[in-house]
Order: sequence, then structure tokens, then C-alpha cells
Amino acid sequence: GGFELAAWCRRTYPDLEVVLAGSVVKAVAKAGDICEEGPALTKPYEHQLVLDRIRRALAERNQRKDRS
Repeated sequence: GGFELAAWCRRTYPDLEVVLAGSVVKAVAKAGDICEEGPALTKPYEHQLVLDRIRRALAERNQRKDRS
């Protein structure tokens, strides 16, 4: 499932940004174990919102790298 994939990505590629999307209340609790924010979006979602979220995550990562 998506949470297992996200957890694997976090372990294997710690610098990889993972965006979770879900619609089940239980998913929020599981997401809390994977990331501090929980699911960023709920289904059904606008594809533009997903793209915007990914762009923000990449910009934040680039800012962190620039400060290092």
C-alpha cells in the first residue's frame, strides 16, 4: 500500500520528499507514524494542488541545501 511505500522510501532515500494523499480517518494516524504532517491532501483532490504541494516541498528542500 501507499503507506508501506512511503515508509520504504523514507528508509531507503531519506532525502526524498513523499506526498501522501488519502481519504480515510485511519490514514491520518498511520501517516503520523511516517511524517509529522500526516496526509497533505484528501481525495478527491485537484491535480494542481498536488503539483503545488510537490513544488513547495522541492523549494523547501532546495532552501535547506542552500543554507548547508
